Amino acid sequence: MHTVKLTGRPLLKAGKEYGLEVESITILDQKTDEEMENDERASFWHSLTLEELAARQGVTPADDLEAISALWPTDDDPAALLAHIAQERQERRKLGDSEGEAA
Repeated sequence: MHTVKLTGRPLLKAGKEYGLEVESITILDQKTDEEMENDERASFWHSLTLEELAARQGVTPADDLEAISALWPTDDDPAALLAHIAQERQERRKLGDSEGEAA
């Protein structure tokens, strides 16, 4: 992992930023050749598999669902959460359709 400085221009759609057109990437914390050889990170543009990401972060599978469920607030209604997610997706689709018509 490196600390980097990105330079570029914002990408605009309907007057809103949605991305960055990268002109350059400057590494701010240079590593020695030996550190680079021992570095297990993937390249900046390479996507990791779920297994690679879990291994890198030291994540292990959950083995006690009761412990996880104890972290969930008891007054939360799972059905209300799913309804909220469905409503948000529907609104985003409407927004995406209206932006497509404007383009």
